Amino acid sequence: HYECKVVHKNDVLPPELASDIPPAFYPQGDYHRIFYGEIMRVCASRAIRKHE
Repeated sequence: HYECKVVHKNDVLPPELASDIPPAFYPQGDYHRIFYGEIMRVCASRAIRKHE
């Protein structure tokens, strides 16, 4: 898994989208938040590490 630190977040704003996107992808108006992060740590199980 990844451990990340949030470096920026942005809400999706309907007026900023092309007019055809909201009805196609957000028909219930449930807009989301976009996160940008810095990867701080990556962990893997031993089973996965054997395949390296």
